[in-house]
Amino acid sequence: MAFSGWVVGSDNAVTELDQALRFWQARYLLINYLRSDHEASVERKAILTKLEALEGVGADRVAQLLPLLPPAGDVAGMVPGQAVRITIPGAKAGEDYAYWVALPFEYHPEHRYPLIVGLHSENGTAQQELQGFWGGTEERGGQAQRHGYIVIAPEYVSGVKEEKVYTYASESHEIVLASVRDAMRRFSVDADRVFLAGHGMGGDAAWDMGLAHPYHFAGVIPINGAIDRFAPYYLENGKPLSFYTVVGEKDIDLFDRNAAHLMNLFMKGIDLIHAEYKGAGPESFFSEIHALFDWMSRLRRAPPPKQVNARTLRECDTSFSWFEFSGIPDNMKGIDWSNRQRAVHPLIVSATITPSNTINVSSRAARHRLWIPRGEGLIDINKRVKVSINGKQVFNDFVKPDLEAMLDHVRATGDRQQLFWAVLEFPQGR
Repeated sequence: MAFSGWVVGSDNAVTELDQALRFWQARYLLINYLRSDHEASVERKAILTKLEALEGVGADRVAQLLPLLPPAGDVAGMVPGQAVRITIPGAKAGEDYAYWVALPFEYHPEHRYPLIVGLHSENGTAQQELQGFWGGTEERGGQAQRHGYIVIAPEYVSGVKEEKVYTYASESHEIVLASVRDAMRRFSVDADRVFLAGHGMGGDAAWDMGLAHPYHFAGVIPINGAIDRFAPYYLENGKPLSFYTVVGEKDIDLFDRNAAHLMNLFMKGIDLIHAEYKGAGPESFFSEIHALFDWMSRLRRAPPPKQVNARTLRECDTSFSWFEFSGIPDNMKGIDWSNRQRAVHPLIVSATITPSNTINVSSRAARHRLWIPRGEGLIDINKRVKVSINGKQVFNDFVKPDLEAMLDHVRATGDRQQLFWAVLEFPQGR
């Protein structure tokens, strides 16, 4: 029981030694699968064949094994408390992304840690964001060290210093999300406690990215951040999130620019704390740090929802929990910044799981992907699953657990806590 409980959890331990040995074989195969190179598809197929051949190790057992696996990434040379710069392959060949990371002093791969993603200001650097506000230094630990948080700070803008501005482009989103994915694969991260934060320009980016990718984070902390550009059209996306925003009363016109949008968030019932410092201008607001950590300690990412409602104006903002889509109509892409009076019409999509085991999708996108979630009120894979897109039934059949889909999603995202059991794709939704 101890031998099996170590890898599948004490509640799932077995008394048969042969079965316990097979669990350990499966653990070894899963580690190799998740650590395989992107190009090693043949190797992964071979591992999958061996995994599926193990008696008593199906999708349910794999779902018990995955959360208890060690991190899949390389941590050689990492020293807890020390700021380290990590480079990762970019979206284009020959292009690398980078982020800085600091682990808490007591870091151990057998324990999961919450993660803070810090986005630097226009006058700061990623390393300064990491060490100056959140993580501290090896000699003098910051609040993240004291509370046991991993902190990463992506280099999310490019160009010479004078041109380092956040442009709301998809590349910045991809750099941040790729950094989070790499950190979740490389370190022992609690995927249900990932927080996005930023100062100044980084606060602008935190509003934008948090509302564009709400199911990636438990909470968003924009400090001196403007709700600008795409964010005002994405407020509805914020319902799964919690926000803690901090500004200074004398920060030029920032509060006036944000006021209507903040009120809109309140009216929508979105969890929001707004702290305004009387007589203060733009600053780091380090005095708020203890309140921020108290707030984060009480938050967890929302579970997969029964209903997804989303708005988007960019192809990079098309993944919402178990529902993904692509092919946005041209008249619903982007905003003409030269003509702010021109009406903006974001693409509005919804996907709902009904008690009858049906997924109803309403969308004008061209392609849709549904990751099948299990749980109370979600999909029962022991029954027929029906899918309707814009009122037309496009699927009516049983869905078998798909180990390859489950593992590829984990390998791509690093998330071993919210698992999906199969994937359905529909190239045409209109």
